[in-house]
Amino acid sequence: MSNFILIPKSIQQIDKKSKLDEICAYGLIRSQITDDSYTASISQDELASLGGWGKSTVANYIRDLIKLGLIAQGDSEKCKNGDHRYNVYQFGKLETDYAIYDPYFFTDPSLTSEQKGLIMLLKSHCYYGTNHLSYPSDNKIGELLGIGDKSLKKKIRELIDLGQAKMIGDTLVLLNPYIKHAIDMRISANWVYSVIYEFCVEKETVPPRKNVVGKKNLRLITKKYMDRDSLQRGLNEKFITLPPQVNIAYFTQGLLGEHYDTTAQLRKCPLRDYSLLTTPFIL
Repeated sequence: MSNFILIPKSIQQIDKKSKLDEICAYGLIRSQITDDSYTASISQDELASLGGWGKSTVANYIRDLIKLGLIAQGDSEKCKNGDHRYNVYQFGKLETDYAIYDPYFFTDPSLTSEQKGLIMLLKSHCYYGTNHLSYPSDNKIGELLGIGDKSLKKKIRELIDLGQAKMIGDTLVLLNPYIKHAIDMRISANWVYSVIYEFCVEKETVPPRKNVVGKKNLRLITKKYMDRDSLQRGLNEKFITLPPQVNIAYFTQGLLGEHYDTTAQLRKCPLRDYSLLTTPFIL
């Protein structure tokens, strides 16, 4: 079993006023899964301590999570010294529609429980396999998340100031290092995509969406670039600048083929659809 924590998109069902804290509580409980039985054991006292909540608040969160079907409560277990009991929670196995987190995300002291909950909720709305989503306005995203636009604007600004997110045009990109693109980074398509994704963000370019990425193109890149370091050097050498939007074919041809000055092509793209470009440009 992987050590990563999988969080389903179904956290979007949580709609209480304190939804962000409750989403974080769900993540903390799920982070206690240690084997393929998909059970987690944690006392309400421990959960309250980890999240900075009162015991009654934790009890309310758990009741709501059970009501929504996000967790099922089993029999409690005594801790080793017998002083108190741990509650046992049962989860279903996730096959699709989940985000991947390093366990440290849930205990990171640099973020509040509310901030973690907001990151988790935003991540659940990101394009498949990515850490970004379209962000046309605070009002539209506030409606999507069920958060008032003024409150959301303040919360997003806090995440940006903390280096947890950034805006690239009308796209919001999550930057938390404990959100993972894939479980198995030994697979070439996964680590290549991760390096290209981070390179795009650094260049202030919207990264390509994974659901339109050809795995064949990603694997082709590893024929010349065998590890993360060599690929990073190749990207730095061959892509001085990037257009606002790119696709994986753009990088495949640039890394493996010849290089062209495509500024003329940029001007010809209808409606500035930079995804049509397949060759890189060097200025």
